[in-house]
Amino acid sequence: MQFRPARPFCLAIMTAILAVGCTVSDEPDNLTGLVTQCDSCHAPEAQMTSLAPVLNGLPRRYLEEQIGYFQSGQRGGGDTDSPTAGMVAQLATLSAAETGKLVRHYAAQTRIVSRQTVPGNVAA
Repeated sequence: MQFRPARPFCLAIMTAILAVGCTVSDEPDNLTGLVTQCDSCHAPEAQMTSLAPVLNGLPRRYLEEQIGYFQSGQRGGGDTDSPTAGMVAQLATLSAAETGKLVRHYAAQTRIVSRQTVPGNVAA
């Protein structure tokens, strides 16, 4: 049997199929590490030692809004207590893709009501 080079048309079709099947995601692949980091304060079992609320099942829009408040300094700005200062510092290290993936992750979880709450936003 003699080897024949692929026809340009066939090569183009195969390339297109592979490109569609192997799209590169713009989301971080480090979700497990990010969740572990967040859960050190926000997991239900962390409630014994943390004042941070459980994030599981909170609405996506609410989570996005609260992250925005922390990032803008509207929440946690000027606070000297370590939980809110730590939250501001943690969010400063995350990209938009990472925060988006975390928001989607926590919003998709079963809702668990926190035993503790953290005071609201700094007055504007």
